[in-house]
Amino acid sequence: MRNFKTPILLGLFFILMVLMSYHWISPENGDYEYRAINGRGLLTWTGPFYPCVIEYEVGEKEISYEGNTPIFGTDNKGSDSAYRISEALWTNIWLAFIAALVFIIFAIIGGVLIGYDQSHHSGAPSIKNGNYFEYIRRLRKVKLGQLFAKLLVETLHAIPMLLLLLVVVIVANGLFEDDLIRMLVVMVAIGILSIPKLALLIRDRIYVLEDEEFINAAKASGLSDIKIIITHILWYECSPIIAGQFIYVIVQAIMLEAVISFLGYGVGIDYSTLGGLIKQFQGNFPGTIGGTPLALLPLIVLLLVAVVGNGFTNLFMKLRHE
Repeated sequence: MRNFKTPILLGLFFILMVLMSYHWISPENGDYEYRAINGRGLLTWTGPFYPCVIEYEVGEKEISYEGNTPIFGTDNKGSDSAYRISEALWTNIWLAFIAALVFIIFAIIGGVLIGYDQSHHSGAPSIKNGNYFEYIRRLRKVKLGQLFAKLLVETLHAIPMLLLLLVVVIVANGLFEDDLIRMLVVMVAIGILSIPKLALLIRDRIYVLEDEEFINAAKASGLSDIKIIITHILWYECSPIIAGQFIYVIVQAIMLEAVISFLGYGVGIDYSTLGGLIKQFQGNFPGTIGGTPLALLPLIVLLLVAVVGNGFTNLFMKLRHE
């Protein structure tokens, strides 16, 4: 079974990419309305490839022709379910990417600062070189940056992330009226609150590797400390960790957005997201009066994102050990 994990993971990833691209591949589908053949109103929660009349507008002219419902059928508004889910998934992806970008930048900087001791690596220059006091001034700046990074990482690590995120969501909901701006603030907060895990992993790798033979050889060859950290430690030793954590934060941000939007604090209906669709479709879940399995499609896509994201995270973490 282990031999099939990677092909299955790539196959699921391909499905996600096709679904996310659907609203670009068939942009006209977003304007179509699907009606019954007899013309008695919109088709709602209709299955795939059901005979219908497709209507759309070109300028002031209305055009209609007979065809079939799309691959995922129609939703509660008689629209293409696949199109709406595709738009929602894309919105989730770019919002989550913002969170992951903030996370990766500050986590790497924080991890390097708390893991790298300049006085230990460089040693103090002699006074006769004429730059001793300049060195002391630079060292103090580094120490202040290290202290700030250490306090930030340890504070964020000590307080539960969900508690801090709840505070951010409540404050952002009170300060910003625009749903999109509010969600952008929340995404930045998710990125910042996710910093400790990666920062501590990078710190630990620096501690472990600083006295290794290849690091000493790099120092002896004249490479600067910052170049050694970037090329030998971050790139060669930590890149699988960084890639895995980057994907993990993207998945985490998508899941948290779904929860926040479902509770009514996210971008919701104005800017479609998976959480917004789940909230809109909740009255049509199986088990409710007139419930339909098609209403579960956003939840299934959300589950697919979690499976693919966790699969790639585990794959990159496995590469680290190899």
